[in-house]
This record gives sequence, structure tokens and C-alpha cells, in this order.
Amino acid sequence: MRPEPAFDALFRLSPDTVTIADWTGADGGADLSAARIVYVNPAFTELTGYRPEEIAGLTPGILPGIDPPRRELVRIRRTLGLGQAVRTEIRGYAKDGREYWSDLTISPFQDAAGGRRLLLAVQRDVTARRLELDARRLERDALREANNRLQEAIDSVSQAITLWNPEGRLLLHNKRFAELFAPNAHMVRPGVRFERLLRANVEAGVYRIEGDAEEWVEARLQCRGECGIGTDLTVAFADGRHFRVSEQKTPRGHMVAAWVDVTEIRRIEQRLRDAIESVNEGFVLWDADQRLVLCNSRYKDLSPADSGEACLAPQAVRLEGEYEQELPDGRWLLGSYRRTSEGGIVGIRTDITLRKQQELKLKTSEESLRVHVAELEEARSRLEAQTCALSELASRYLTARDNAEEASRIKSQFLAMMSHELRTPLNAIIGFSEMIETQALGPVGVQRYVEYARDVHTSGRHLLELINDILDMSKIEAGKYVLHRTEVDISVVVRRCARMVRLRADEAGIDVVEDDSAAMPPGGVTVCADERALNQILLNLLSNAIKFTDRGGRVTISTEVVADEMHLAVTDTGIGIAPDDLDRVGTPFEQIDNRHTRRHAGTGLGLALTRSLTEMHGGRIDIRSELGVGTRVCVILPLSVLPQFGDAVRQG
Repeated sequence: MRPEPAFDALFRLSPDTVTIADWTGADGGADLSAARIVYVNPAFTELTGYRPEEIAGLTPGILPGIDPPRRELVRIRRTLGLGQAVRTEIRGYAKDGREYWSDLTISPFQDAAGGRRLLLAVQRDVTARRLELDARRLERDALREANNRLQEAIDSVSQAITLWNPEGRLLLHNKRFAELFAPNAHMVRPGVRFERLLRANVEAGVYRIEGDAEEWVEARLQCRGECGIGTDLTVAFADGRHFRVSEQKTPRGHMVAAWVDVTEIRRIEQRLRDAIESVNEGFVLWDADQRLVLCNSRYKDLSPADSGEACLAPQAVRLEGEYEQELPDGRWLLGSYRRTSEGGIVGIRTDITLRKQQELKLKTSEESLRVHVAELEEARSRLEAQTCALSELASRYLTARDNAEEASRIKSQFLAMMSHELRTPLNAIIGFSEMIETQALGPVGVQRYVEYARDVHTSGRHLLELINDILDMSKIEAGKYVLHRTEVDISVVVRRCARMVRLRADEAGIDVVEDDSAAMPPGGVTVCADERALNQILLNLLSNAIKFTDRGGRVTISTEVVADEMHLAVTDTGIGIAPDDLDRVGTPFEQIDNRHTRRHAGTGLGLALTRSLTEMHGGRIDIRSELGVGTRVCVILPLSVLPQFGDAVRQG
């Protein structure tokens, strides 16, 4: 194909490819198959590899190597048929198969000289730009996929994870973090400020804050702002959960935070503290950084007055070993300190004042001194064993519950043994003092001795009652208390117990009333119960009611059948119980601190025994009280109970 001079003069030096096709035979339509190529410039050959003589007179549809999608081809034909130019970005293939992209413009025009209808196709090579766009798209897709994988990874973590920028705005979080702050989950999104989310959660009551809320928020923000390499703090939630928050700054100044649920660990720590608090010796524990971890009240009591030694670092009380110390008030202490496996220090402090006094008295006797030294060495051995046991307890939180249960069992066995051993000599004391008081073997001669005997007899009977309560409680805790069930008439029990306490009530100026206003079945009501235990239940309730009712008050006994249950209630007009103390009522050895408990002695076992005996009968206790108004304790028993394990059934 020889280049037409006019076209070649215009387009030979053009950097864009130029193709001219004769479209005269298309009869004014848009049939591109009728177009024949009449000119291509050198740039076309350079881009596609086709020489002019190879494509002269061809009807390639649009251009050689270009086959657009059908929809695009229809658009091109429609636009050209309207006599308008069309522009598109399209992919083509060179003669050697190489792929390229071009910005293609096809314009119809009229050849003024020859009267031909021509098509001018101009292609600009945009392969580099298109490849760059494709690379950017692939990069965006890869980044999006990486972000999706990262989000999927942190969503699978059980802890709450967040990432904040240096300005304190949220960049990334997992689902666990949004669930942690469910009341404000709609705010947990990228861009939210840490302070705004913190204040919103405070207003929603998510946190458990003691004191001023604004001061708490400022302290939290200050702690976060002062975070250098990293910080750990514990945050309490209103629902009782505790979380350990670990915040770490990245080299770029971003903040990574992880929330770990430590609620169960805190519960174990509390059980450990309770166990340590129950030990008679003073106990203290420092960590490897010489920070105080645990210290029971007994250790503080055994510290020198006004010295603040309980809070000192370990080196202030020696690192390891044992030593004795005499206090200014004359007491002697034995301290024992040992290293734990984690590098901390555990210490035991024991009051050895009596032992030291005995040691001073026995210095004149060599044999006695050797015996005392042997006893001291034995005591030190026991102390070392206790130290090792407590060190093991401090380093293994997960076994605290089992150790506490074992200690409770040993305590019950000890109380049962001691109560049994004390009752025999105490019965002799009560009997002999009663004989002296009544002068059964003859006049004593001095009236003061009779009064002394009466005081001994009264104190002995009181002590025997306390020991009996302790023994019964120990039997119940040890599972050795056996019920002997019979058919018991409730009205007989009520009359008997009211008669037994009436003298005590009269002396205290208190009325004891049997309320029979409630509807009762004809012939009375019987329950399948242990009559002795039932008497003890009612007597304990009446004794407590009389004890905590002022002179001129009233104690009322009432019985009522509700459905298939017997309700036996004792109501007094006494001082009442504070709402905060109701949960502690009925706990063994627990007494509420008020002016009556300070005036009347007791073990605090009355209601505990009553509750335990009632539950052994398959019943329950309901306590209602108001300060200054009075207390109502209702024992609810089933009317018919099948014998259970540990029961003995007999016919009355």
C-alpha cells in the first residue's frame, strides 16, 4: 500500500498510531466490515508490528489485532452510525502476540478531494499506565486481604485487642472488645477517641468506680498518658468481673492494648487471703521485686507498735532465716523468713512471750532447761513445716479451695474432740457447785462461799450450753449427726419450749405470747421430725429473741399450715438486724456487732445450728428484720418427709 501524500504529510511524524479506512461502501450505515484500510502511519507499525503492505485493503472489523467485547462493539457501531466520534480504552494484540492497551478514538469524516467517507482511528499507547493501575489494584486487593486476615486472626483471640494511633483514636479492634463494652458497641469503630469511649462507658455504668467518677476518669487518662514502655493495671466492672489491661507503645507511637479476664484469679486470691487470715500466726509475703503481696492482720498485730514494719521491704526484717525479737511492751516474737520458688520471701511471725517467760524461770534447772530447749526445737520444726506449707499455699493459688476445705474439716474434728473432752470435767464442776450452793451435805458456814458456788454453777451451765452447741455443730459439719424421726405434735413442742423460757423472759421483763389466731386443722398438726432437734430449734429462736429484746418488749410464737408445709415463726420487738448483716446471720461463730452482742456472751452458733437442723429436716429458714422494729424468724418444715441417709426412724 502506497501512502497517500496528503495523509502521510499529516500523520507520518505523529507519536500516536493513525489508521484511515475507506467507509464509502457502507451505504451510510455503521457496518464496519465494509471499511477497508487505506493508510497507517509508522507509529502504527511500531506499536502493532503490522507493515502497511500487510494490511492494505483489509477489512479487520475495527483494527488489526483488536476484537472488543460484543457490548462495546455495538456501542461503537451505533455511535459511528450517528456520524459521531467514539472513544474507548481497549486491549489489542501485536503481530507477535504481545498484549497492549490503547486509548482509541474513531472519527468519521468526508474526504473533500475525493468525496470518500473515511474513518480516522487514533491510538495512544496507555499500556504502562494500565499496568500501573492494575498493579495498584492488585496492591489494594492484597492489602484488603491482609487486613481481612489480620481482623480474622485477632477476632479469634479470646482477649479483647485494640490498636490506637498516637492521637488516641481507635484504628483496629476485635469482636471481643466490642462485646466487652456492649452498652456502647455502636461507638466502637475506627476513629473514635479513647477519652470519649471511656466517658461513655463510665456514664453507662460499665465500670465499678469507688469515689468520684471524674477523678477516676482523670486518673485513668493520666495513667495512659504516662505509659512509656508499657503498663499493666486491673479494671473492675460493675458486674463483678475483673480485667488485666496491658498497654504497650509501638516504636511509631501507637498503643496496643489487651484485656485479659482475671475474675477467677481474683476469686482464688481472695480465697487465699481468707485462708491466710484464719491462721493464728502472722503471715507476710513479698514478691521478687520486694513489693508487699499478702499480709494478714495477725502479722500487723505482732508488729512493734507505731513502727509500720508490716509494710517495710524484706531487707528491713532480714532476708532469710529465723530470729527472735523483744518488743518494748515486753512481748517476744519469733520470725521465720524463707525464699519462694519465684524469688519472693514468705514470713511467719509467732508470739512466743509465754515460752520466753518459761525459759527465764527454768534457767536455774539444767534438766528443765534441756526439756524446754527440746520443746523449743520441736516448736521450731513445726514452725518450719508451717512455713513450707504456707509458702506452697502462696505459690499455688489453684489449690487454695482444697486447702481451705481440709482446714475446715480439721477444725470440725478438733472442736468435736475438745467439746467431748471438756464436758466430762464440766459436768463434775456443775454437779459439785450445785451441791455446795444447795448445801446438800450440810451448811457451808460462810455465805460468800455459797454465792461463789452459785456463780460457778451458773457459769458452768452456760459453758456447757456453749460446748453442746459446738459439739452439735461439729457433728453436723462432720456428717455424724443422726436424726431420730417420730410423729411430733407441734403444739406440744410450742407449749413446752414457751414454758422453759418463760422464767427467763419474766426476769427480763418480756412477754412470751403463743399466737393461735392462724387457722389450724382440728386435732392439731404433727410433723415427721426429731423431737429433740425440734425443741432445740425453737429454744434457740426464743433465746435469741429474748436476748435481743429490751425490757417491756414482746416475743410471739405462731404456727400456720401453708399448703403442705408447717410454718413455725418467732417474732420479737427487739433491736432488729441491719440489711447489710442479714447475709451473715446463721453463719457459724458469726455475731452481729451491736450493743446487745457486746452485752451478752455467746458463740454465734444458735442460728447456725437452727439453720443446719432445719435443712436436715428438708426445711428452710426465712428471716425478716428491720432496725428498731424487730425480727421475725420462720422455720418452714414439710409436713411429711421420707427418711434420708443419716436419719433413724422410730415409732413414737
